[in-house]
Amino acid sequence: MAKEEIHLENGIILKIEDKIKPLSGDLHMLKMTFSIVLPLDEGDVEMRPYIGDTIVRSRTFEKSGVAKTDIEKVKKTFRESFISTTMPYISSDKFVKRLKQRTLEEIKERQAKEKMRHA
Repeated sequence: MAKEEIHLENGIILKIEDKIKPLSGDLHMLKMTFSIVLPLDEGDVEMRPYIGDTIVRSRTFEKSGVAKTDIEKVKKTFRESFISTTMPYISSDKFVKRLKQRTLEEIKERQAKEKMRHA
């Protein structure tokens, strides 16, 4: 399992992991997980009890039946595609603010649903 980390100026850490499992013969299953990690700062006290010290959002891409000779090419294609489409968006300062807001909204929604279940 290879692991790569890209640290952005806005505090986001992009983690890239791959897992390769043999299927049969020369064919393999390739899974690549891209995780957006944001360490919380001192002002984020409201979220800490629910999510700890970081916000993590992950997306996994899979491709089965990859020949052993094509694994590196497919990994490179997945990586380049994700980075070219996502990096401009996640590298902005606005993204950090929106991610924190959305995470807080999700926490409040879960709390409201939990309250409804116990009412």
